[in-house]
Amino acid sequence: LFALDPETGEENMAWDLSEYGFTVTSLEALSVRRLLLFDVTDFGLYRVEMPLVSGCVGDRCREPEVSFVGTCEHNFSGTAVCSDGALYGLEGVTDKLFASDPEAWAATGIGDVWIDMGVIGMACDTNTDQLYAISGVNSGLYALDSRTGAADLIGEIGFAMTSAGLEYDPVGDVLFATINSAL
Repeated sequence: LFALDPETGEENMAWDLSEYGFTVTSLEALSVRRLLLFDVTDFGLYRVEMPLVSGCVGDRCREPEVSFVGTCEHNFSGTAVCSDGALYGLEGVTDKLFASDPEAWAATGIGDVWIDMGVIGMACDTNTDQLYAISGVNSGLYALDSRTGAADLIGEIGFAMTSAGLEYDPVGDVLFATINSAL
């Protein structure tokens, strides 16, 4: 798990979580110290409670607490958490949108997005609870209807993608995307 400085882009290894064997496709912040990880190896959702202070003092190190929330039968290629705490997942193979309570991890189908999404990034505008997704198939940025799953094209990004990430900054009211290795 890396900590990134938003001003400089400098990265620092915050904690080594390799002992858990994660293949993480999504990382979501629930609060300042609580993260959710979705692992495609076992379709599991894991809660990570971050310590107030990182690093070591003498021989005592502060490590995050990792707990298993549950397993889901869906392989989400993108997830987003909205302001009400609802966790949304988009399954790239079936192109269906799901909603879940991140505490219980019981995914409920919302509907088809009707677009071949492939590998995608997903985010939620926490000011309006609008869901967004990037399609890895056609490089489109879409607004998703959280009630029906329907996707509306906002615009083409113009990059071919093998991987994508999407996050919303509520202070600057802007979406940030990582496409392949570019920001």
